[in-house]
Amino acid sequence: MQRDMHRSGRSRDNGTQLAEGGAKRNARLRSTAWKPLALTMFLLGAVACSSDADDPNYWNTAGSGGDAGSGGATAGSSGGGSAGASGGTSGTGGGTSGTGGGTSGGTCSVEQPGATGSEPGGLIPVCCAPTAAEKADIDGVFALLNEHRANNGVGPLAYDNQLEAAIQGHCIHMAAHPFFDHSAPESSVSSPWTRAEMCGTSAGGENIANGQSSPADVMSSWIGSSGHNANMLDPDFTRVGIGRHGSYWGQIFGR
Repeated sequence: MQRDMHRSGRSRDNGTQLAEGGAKRNARLRSTAWKPLALTMFLLGAVACSSDADDPNYWNTAGSGGDAGSGGATAGSSGGGSAGASGGTSGTGGGTSGTGGGTSGGTCSVEQPGATGSEPGGLIPVCCAPTAAEKADIDGVFALLNEHRANNGVGPLAYDNQLEAAIQGHCIHMAAHPFFDHSAPESSVSSPWTRAEMCGTSAGGENIANGQSSPADVMSSWIGSSGHNANMLDPDFTRVGIGRHGSYWGQIFGR
């Protein structure tokens, strides 16, 4: 499954649309971006969302083989895909453990107390670095992303390590808690924009996915979803950070 998201300063309303089909629930996507136009669709359980409260499809979901949530900020329930196949979420050198680890592989430089799920030590991973294996997949997604932009006449994105820290932290958090959404369960780190600021930068769009097996697989899923693809081809975005942990993937974009 995948999700996309667009950022807006407007208040949010709730709404849900659900159409069930027979497709297998094996890969999920979501995206978000800072635009006034809402895009709502599913692909293998994909959700495309924006946050303009004047649009009737705002934060809505529709399904054709995935599941839809109860609307509002969560806009889709988790389920499908398994968490934590790469790097795990426990131990002293990976997942969310290792406070003060700076940018060394598999550690988090910023963690928050008050986790409400299964996060080790009750700490929320916020700004984290990938392991070497995760970084190899991240580099693969980055190369395919800029190739996709070039093929569509859009300039390349610069890589932003602070955005990477924010989205990697979110991927680890989703795997550890677990959940699957742009909005984290804990209010202190709820939005992508807050998490980016906590890692020292700013963001305007985010794609997430769960269940894909490779950089090519997740890029194919995102390209096949209009909302996610719009984020990836947005000419106003100039920076990107990419995350990958267990079965979770993410892209976060900045201007």
